[in-house]
Amino acid sequence: MVEVIYVIHDDGIGSNLTKGNVGFEIVDEYKPTMDEKIFIKNVNSAFKDTGLVEYLVKNNEQDIIVVGLQTDKCINATIISGFEHGFNMIVPAFANSTVDNNYMTSKKTYQYYNEFIWSEHYAEYISIEGIIKRIED
Repeated sequence: MVEVIYVIHDDGIGSNLTKGNVGFEIVDEYKPTMDEKIFIKNVNSAFKDTGLVEYLVKNNEQDIIVVGLQTDKCINATIISGFEHGFNMIVPAFANSTVDNNYMTSKKTYQYYNEFIWSEHYAEYISIEGIIKRIED
């Protein structure tokens, strides 16, 4: 069985990513069920002061599949932090995204992190089909 865990970013008062604002909420198509866990973070990493590390350790979890936004911010910080905590970080191809920045297009940023930074050091970068096969096995 694969447990789905949600991590939401709360930037605090005055931000679109503040609890109670539309930007904070999970879109209806992906809303968690009653038994799925939600952790709220205030910094880029999902592991910093959220209770997620303790929850995963308590449940003997080792393989962590990471999907979401933004590749070069929250996803990057979470993958590196998870690696540093000893988890096997797994990144499915095309399951994270970002926006253009002053240095690279979103496509180049995606490629840089997924295909170079993470896959060389911090995470397994594998196809969605590879993820599905691993889950079924």
